[in-house]
Amino acid sequence: MKKLRVIIVLMLLVVASVAYAEPLSLQNSKSKNNEYNKFSFRIQAGVNLSNTSDDVFDETHTLIIDDFDEYINVVPSVGYNVGLRLDKQFNRYFAIQTGLDYTFKAVEIFTEYKLDFPSGEYIYCKDEEKYSFHYLQIPLMVGARCDFDCNVPVQLQFNTGPYIAVALAGKHKVDAYFEEKIADGYNPTTGRYTYTTTNASEKYSQNAFGDINDNEKAERIEDEVLGLKRFDIGWRFDVGVDINKFYIGVAYDLGFFDIQNEQVKKEYKKIYGAGNYEPFTTSSASFNVGYRF
Repeated sequence: MKKLRVIIVLMLLVVASVAYAEPLSLQNSKSKNNEYNKFSFRIQAGVNLSNTSDDVFDETHTLIIDDFDEYINVVPSVGYNVGLRLDKQFNRYFAIQTGLDYTFKAVEIFTEYKLDFPSGEYIYCKDEEKYSFHYLQIPLMVGARCDFDCNVPVQLQFNTGPYIAVALAGKHKVDAYFEEKIADGYNPTTGRYTYTTTNASEKYSQNAFGDINDNEKAERIEDEVLGLKRFDIGWRFDVGVDINKFYIGVAYDLGFFDIQNEQVKKEYKKIYGAGNYEPFTTSSASFNVGYRF
Protein backbone atom coordinates (compact mmCIF):
# COMPACT_ATOMS: atom_id res chain seq x y z
CA MET A 1 0.00 0.00 0.00
CA LYS A 2 2.91 2.39 0.60
CA LYS A 3 4.07 1.82 -2.97
CA LEU A 4 0.55 2.51 -4.22
CA ARG A 5 0.33 5.81 -2.32
CA VAL A 6 3.68 6.94 -3.75
CA ILE A 7 2.58 6.11 -7.31
CA ILE A 8 -0.72 7.96 -6.89
CA VAL A 9 0.99 11.05 -5.47
CA LEU A 10 3.52 11.09 -8.32
CA MET A 11 0.82 10.76 -10.95
CA LEU A 12 -1.23 13.56 -9.40
CA LEU A 13 1.87 15.77 -9.31
CA VAL A 14 2.41 15.11 -13.02
CA VAL A 15 -1.20 16.00 -13.74
CA ALA A 16 -0.94 19.21 -11.69
CA SER A 17 2.36 20.25 -13.27
CA VAL A 18 0.99 19.82 -16.78
CA ALA A 19 -2.27 21.55 -15.91
CA TYR A 20 -0.48 24.68 -14.71
CA ALA A 21 2.31 24.74 -17.29
CA GLU A 22 3.05 27.89 -19.35
CA PRO A 23 0.91 28.19 -22.53
CA LEU A 24 2.51 26.88 -25.72
CA SER A 25 2.64 28.66 -29.06
CA LEU A 26 0.17 26.57 -31.03
CA GLN A 27 -0.67 26.69 -34.71
CA ASN A 28 -2.47 23.42 -35.32
CA SER A 29 -3.63 22.62 -31.81
CA LYS A 30 -7.16 22.22 -30.58
CA SER A 31 -7.07 25.71 -29.08
CA LYS A 32 -6.70 27.31 -32.52
CA ASN A 33 -9.58 25.22 -33.85
CA ASN A 34 -11.67 26.03 -30.76
CA GLU A 35 -12.13 22.34 -29.91
CA TYR A 36 -11.84 22.72 -26.17
CA ASN A 37 -14.81 22.39 -23.82
CA LYS A 38 -16.23 19.65 -26.01
CA PHE A 39 -16.89 15.94 -25.66
CA SER A 40 -14.87 13.46 -27.71
CA PHE A 41 -15.56 9.78 -28.22
CA ARG A 42 -12.93 7.09 -28.83
CA ILE A 43 -12.92 3.37 -29.50
CA GLN A 44 -9.79 1.45 -28.55
CA ALA A 45 -8.32 -2.03 -28.25
CA GLY A 46 -5.10 -3.52 -26.97
CA VAL A 47 -3.17 -6.36 -25.41
CA ASN A 48 -2.81 -7.03 -21.68
CA LEU A 49 -0.01 -8.52 -19.63
CA SER A 50 -1.53 -9.58 -16.31
CA ASN A 51 -0.12 -10.67 -12.97
CA THR A 52 -0.99 -11.03 -9.31
CA SER A 53 -0.37 -8.24 -6.80
CA ASP A 54 3.10 -6.93 -5.90
CA ASP A 55 2.82 -8.70 -2.52
CA VAL A 56 2.41 -12.12 -4.08
CA PHE A 57 5.14 -13.94 -5.98
CA ASP A 58 7.13 -10.85 -6.99
CA GLU A 59 9.68 -13.14 -8.54
CA THR A 60 10.64 -16.78 -8.79
CA HIS A 61 11.72 -17.97 -5.37
CA THR A 62 12.64 -21.15 -3.55
CA LEU A 63 11.37 -21.94 -0.09
CA ILE A 64 13.40 -24.51 1.87
CA ILE A 65 12.00 -26.00 5.06
CA ASP A 66 14.15 -28.86 6.35
CA ASP A 67 14.12 -31.39 3.50
CA PHE A 68 11.18 -29.73 1.74
CA ASP A 69 12.00 -27.76 -1.42
CA GLU A 70 9.31 -25.69 -3.10
CA TYR A 71 9.70 -23.76 -6.33
CA ILE A 72 7.02 -21.27 -7.38
CA ASN A 73 7.04 -19.25 -10.58
CA VAL A 74 4.31 -16.86 -11.67
CA VAL A 75 4.22 -16.13 -15.40
CA PRO A 76 2.14 -13.21 -16.68
CA SER A 77 -0.06 -14.21 -19.60
CA VAL A 78 -1.11 -12.20 -22.63
CA GLY A 79 -4.74 -11.09 -22.77
CA TYR A 80 -6.69 -8.42 -24.61
CA ASN A 81 -9.08 -5.54 -24.09
CA VAL A 82 -11.58 -3.52 -26.10
CA GLY A 83 -13.22 -0.38 -24.87
CA LEU A 84 -14.93 2.96 -25.30
CA ARG A 85 -13.79 6.35 -23.98
CA LEU A 86 -15.78 9.53 -23.38
CA ASP A 87 -13.48 12.51 -22.85
CA LYS A 88 -14.52 15.98 -21.64
CA GLN A 89 -11.75 18.56 -22.00
CA PHE A 90 -12.51 21.81 -20.16
CA ASN A 91 -9.51 23.83 -21.32
CA ARG A 92 -6.05 23.39 -22.78
CA TYR A 93 -4.79 21.47 -19.76
CA PHE A 94 -7.57 19.74 -17.83
CA ALA A 95 -10.02 16.95 -18.71
CA ILE A 96 -12.03 14.14 -17.23
CA GLN A 97 -12.50 10.74 -18.81
CA THR A 98 -14.73 7.70 -18.36
CA GLY A 99 -15.76 4.76 -20.46
CA LEU A 100 -16.37 1.02 -20.53
CA ASP A 101 -13.80 -1.76 -21.03
CA TYR A 102 -14.08 -5.45 -21.67
CA THR A 103 -10.78 -6.95 -20.56
CA PHE A 104 -9.39 -10.46 -20.40
CA LYS A 105 -6.75 -11.05 -17.70
CA ALA A 106 -4.81 -14.26 -17.19
CA VAL A 107 -1.89 -15.53 -15.14
CA GLU A 108 -0.10 -18.89 -14.90
CA ILE A 109 1.42 -20.27 -11.70
CA PHE A 110 3.96 -23.10 -11.83
CA THR A 111 4.58 -24.94 -8.55
CA GLU A 112 7.08 -27.73 -8.01
CA TYR A 113 8.05 -29.31 -4.72
CA LYS A 114 9.89 -32.37 -3.46
CA LEU A 115 10.05 -33.87 0.00
CA ASP A 116 13.01 -36.23 0.59
CA PHE A 117 13.31 -38.70 3.47
CA PRO A 118 16.53 -40.19 4.93
CA SER A 119 15.34 -43.68 3.95
CA GLY A 120 15.50 -42.74 0.28
CA GLU A 121 11.76 -42.24 -0.01
CA TYR A 122 10.39 -39.07 -1.53
CA ILE A 123 7.24 -37.25 -2.59
CA TYR A 124 7.33 -35.12 -5.74
CA CYS A 125 4.60 -32.89 -7.13
CA LYS A 126 4.39 -30.49 -10.06
CA ASP A 127 1.38 -28.26 -10.77
CA GLU A 128 0.58 -25.87 -13.58
CA GLU A 129 -2.36 -23.59 -12.83
CA LYS A 130 -3.88 -20.97 -15.07
CA TYR A 131 -6.37 -18.32 -13.93
CA SER A 132 -8.31 -16.45 -16.62
CA PHE A 133 -10.83 -13.70 -15.88
CA HIS A 134 -13.24 -11.75 -18.10
CA TYR A 135 -14.06 -8.33 -16.63
CA LEU A 136 -16.21 -5.32 -17.43
CA GLN A 137 -14.46 -2.20 -16.10
CA ILE A 138 -15.59 1.41 -15.73
CA PRO A 139 -12.74 3.92 -15.22
CA LEU A 140 -13.36 7.36 -13.67
CA MET A 141 -10.26 9.44 -14.33
CA VAL A 142 -8.96 13.00 -14.24
CA GLY A 143 -6.51 14.00 -16.90
CA ALA A 144 -3.90 16.52 -17.96
CA ARG A 145 -3.30 17.55 -21.57
CA CYS A 146 -0.27 19.01 -23.30
CA ASP A 147 -0.41 20.15 -26.96
CA PHE A 148 2.53 20.36 -29.33
CA ASP A 149 3.10 22.63 -32.32
CA CYS A 150 3.18 20.17 -35.23
CA ASN A 151 1.86 19.85 -38.77
CA VAL A 152 -1.04 17.84 -37.36
CA PRO A 153 -2.65 18.15 -33.91
CA VAL A 154 -0.55 16.21 -31.39
CA GLN A 155 -1.54 15.96 -27.75
CA LEU A 156 0.13 14.20 -24.83
CA GLN A 157 -2.41 12.78 -22.37
CA PHE A 158 -2.09 11.79 -18.70
CA ASN A 159 -5.08 10.13 -17.03
CA THR A 160 -5.38 8.57 -13.61
CA GLY A 161 -8.22 7.53 -11.34
CA PRO A 162 -10.18 4.62 -9.89
CA TYR A 163 -12.05 1.92 -11.73
CA ILE A 164 -14.76 -0.49 -10.74
CA ALA A 165 -14.88 -3.97 -12.25
CA VAL A 166 -17.26 -6.92 -12.31
CA ALA A 167 -16.25 -10.38 -13.50
CA LEU A 168 -18.44 -11.90 -16.18
CA ALA A 169 -16.71 -15.29 -16.18
CA GLY A 170 -13.51 -16.98 -15.14
CA LYS A 171 -11.70 -20.30 -15.33
CA HIS A 172 -9.18 -22.13 -13.18
CA LYS A 173 -7.27 -24.80 -15.10
CA VAL A 174 -4.97 -27.32 -13.43
CA ASP A 175 -2.47 -29.77 -14.89
CA ALA A 176 -0.91 -31.75 -12.00
CA TYR A 177 1.60 -34.57 -11.72
CA PHE A 178 2.34 -36.57 -8.54
CA GLU A 179 5.07 -39.13 -7.89
CA GLU A 180 5.85 -41.08 -4.72
CA LYS A 181 8.62 -43.50 -3.84
CA ILE A 182 8.04 -45.60 -0.72
CA ALA A 183 9.90 -48.47 0.90
CA ASP A 184 7.90 -51.69 0.78
CA GLY A 185 10.42 -54.10 2.27
CA TYR A 186 13.87 -54.68 3.72
CA ASN A 187 16.37 -57.35 2.69
CA PRO A 188 18.54 -58.26 5.71
CA THR A 189 20.99 -60.13 3.49
CA THR A 190 21.85 -57.15 1.34
CA GLY A 191 20.97 -54.60 3.96
CA ARG A 192 18.94 -52.69 1.40
CA TYR A 193 15.38 -51.54 1.10
CA THR A 194 13.16 -52.35 -1.84
CA TYR A 195 11.05 -49.52 -3.17
CA THR A 196 7.85 -49.01 -5.08
CA THR A 197 7.37 -45.90 -7.18
CA THR A 198 3.88 -44.76 -8.11
CA ASN A 199 2.72 -41.75 -10.07
CA ALA A 200 -0.51 -40.10 -11.12
CA SER A 201 -1.62 -37.10 -13.10
CA GLU A 202 -4.83 -35.16 -13.51
CA LYS A 203 -6.05 -32.31 -15.64
CA TYR A 204 -9.25 -30.39 -15.07
CA SER A 205 -10.95 -27.02 -15.47
CA GLN A 206 -13.42 -25.37 -13.11
CA ASN A 207 -15.25 -22.07 -12.79
CA ALA A 208 -13.47 -19.36 -10.82
CA PHE A 209 -16.66 -17.61 -9.70
CA GLY A 210 -19.76 -18.99 -8.05
CA ASP A 211 -21.18 -20.11 -4.71
CA ILE A 212 -18.57 -22.17 -2.89
CA ASN A 213 -21.28 -23.81 -0.77
CA ASP A 214 -22.48 -25.68 -3.85
CA ASN A 215 -19.21 -27.64 -3.86
CA GLU A 216 -20.69 -30.02 -1.29
CA LYS A 217 -23.10 -31.25 -3.95
CA ALA A 218 -20.46 -31.54 -6.68
CA GLU A 219 -19.74 -35.10 -7.80
CA ARG A 220 -16.59 -34.20 -9.77
CA ILE A 221 -13.81 -31.74 -9.14
CA GLU A 222 -14.72 -30.10 -12.47
CA ASP A 223 -18.11 -29.20 -10.99
CA GLU A 224 -16.58 -27.32 -8.05
CA VAL A 225 -15.92 -23.57 -8.07
CA LEU A 226 -13.22 -21.45 -6.45
CA GLY A 227 -15.76 -18.95 -5.21
CA LEU A 228 -13.66 -15.87 -6.01
CA LYS A 229 -15.29 -12.46 -5.56
CA ARG A 230 -16.74 -10.97 -8.72
CA PHE A 231 -16.43 -7.30 -7.80
CA ASP A 232 -13.16 -5.41 -7.67
CA ILE A 233 -11.98 -1.81 -7.35
CA GLY A 234 -8.60 -0.54 -8.44
CA TRP A 235 -6.59 2.39 -9.74
CA ARG A 236 -5.71 3.05 -13.37
CA PHE A 237 -2.72 4.94 -14.78
CA ASP A 238 -2.99 5.92 -18.44
CA VAL A 239 -0.42 7.73 -20.62
CA GLY A 240 -0.77 8.20 -24.35
CA VAL A 241 -0.44 10.38 -27.43
CA ASP A 242 -3.34 11.61 -29.54
CA ILE A 243 -2.14 12.20 -33.14
CA ASN A 244 -4.91 13.87 -35.11
CA LYS A 245 -7.67 11.29 -34.56
CA PHE A 246 -5.45 8.31 -33.73
CA TYR A 247 -4.38 7.30 -30.23
CA ILE A 248 -1.44 5.22 -28.94
CA GLY A 249 -0.95 4.63 -25.23
CA VAL A 250 -0.03 2.40 -22.33
CA ALA A 251 -1.96 1.80 -19.11
CA TYR A 252 -1.61 0.01 -15.81
CA ASP A 253 -4.47 -1.32 -13.68
CA LEU A 254 -3.77 -2.08 -10.04
CA GLY A 255 -6.44 -4.01 -8.14
CA PHE A 256 -7.02 -2.98 -4.53
CA PHE A 257 -9.03 -5.84 -3.08
CA ASP A 258 -8.32 -9.45 -2.19
CA ILE A 259 -10.71 -11.42 -4.42
CA GLN A 260 -10.14 -14.65 -2.52
CA ASN A 261 -13.22 -16.24 -0.96
CA GLU A 262 -13.51 -15.47 2.77
CA GLN A 263 -13.96 -19.13 3.71
CA VAL A 264 -10.91 -20.19 1.72
CA LYS A 265 -8.96 -17.27 3.15
CA LYS A 266 -9.66 -18.47 6.70
CA GLU A 267 -8.53 -21.99 5.80
CA TYR A 268 -5.27 -20.70 4.31
CA LYS A 269 -4.56 -18.60 7.38
CA LYS A 270 -5.29 -21.59 9.62
CA ILE A 271 -2.93 -23.85 7.67
CA TYR A 272 -0.07 -21.46 6.92
CA GLY A 273 -0.57 -18.86 9.65
CA ALA A 274 -2.18 -15.43 9.37
CA GLY A 275 1.20 -13.75 8.90
CA ASN A 276 2.05 -15.94 5.89
CA TYR A 277 -1.20 -15.42 4.01
CA GLU A 278 -0.85 -13.49 0.76
CA PRO A 279 -3.81 -11.62 -0.78
CA PHE A 280 -5.05 -12.58 -4.24
CA THR A 281 -5.22 -9.27 -6.13
CA THR A 282 -4.90 -8.61 -9.84
CA SER A 283 -2.86 -6.16 -11.90
CA SER A 284 -2.53 -5.65 -15.62
CA ALA A 285 -0.36 -3.59 -17.96
CA SER A 286 -1.69 -2.90 -21.46
CA PHE A 287 -0.72 -1.36 -24.79
CA ASN A 288 -3.64 0.28 -26.59
CA VAL A 289 -4.48 1.91 -29.90
CA GLY A 290 -7.64 3.84 -30.70
CA TYR A 291 -9.54 6.16 -33.02
CA ARG A 292 -11.33 9.35 -31.93
CA PHE A 293 -14.62 10.52 -33.45
